[in-house]
Amino acid sequence: MGSDSNANQDLGQLSDQELVERTLDREGRDERPFGELFRRHRGLVWRVAIGYFGNVQDAEDMTQDVFFTAHRKLAQFRGEASFRTWLHRIATSRSKNELRRRSRRLRTIDEPLEEAAATATNGSPGPEAVTVRGRRLQRLALAIDSLTPEEREVLRLVDLEQTPYKEVAELLGLSLGAVKMRVLRARGRLREAFDTTENRKDP
Repeated sequence: MGSDSNANQDLGQLSDQELVERTLDREGRDERPFGELFRRHRGLVWRVAIGYFGNVQDAEDMTQDVFFTAHRKLAQFRGEASFRTWLHRIATSRSKNELRRRSRRLRTIDEPLEEAAATATNGSPGPEAVTVRGRRLQRLALAIDSLTPEEREVLRLVDLEQTPYKEVAELLGLSLGAVKMRVLRARGRLREAFDTTENRKDP
């Protein structure tokens, strides 16, 4: 028991690159190094998946699929980018491929709505204010749903998670200028879509 605990603690002190090397060196005989990579980066992959699929079950299934794919292709990881970036690219690619396969309309993600609801709440609003706010949030959901997965992803990283632009550029494999341009366009598209639903007459 004590030795296992110490081993897990030691794994937690290793870099991602060292964990990858240990996983490859042990040729599947010891899954603990890759298990540590899963523990570290599961949240990243899940957030990418939820942004594409919009529901928890699909996000969980895709998270498992991404790590299965990463484990199978681990020997292809060259360390030219960080393991986190490499994993992010796999998650994005697998999610896009699955959506193309299903050919279904994307559902909206929950995080921006939760953020909007928290921002909109101020004190204890009355029933009329709650109704107005509810309608605005519904329209915001429609506006978010109209964005492409790439636009939702960049807004999630920059506006919700406050990820530095430089890190976003690395994750998405884009230049810093391209990331800033994508953010500006996504914000503009979101504003335009929201204004369209805001000005539309209720039935």
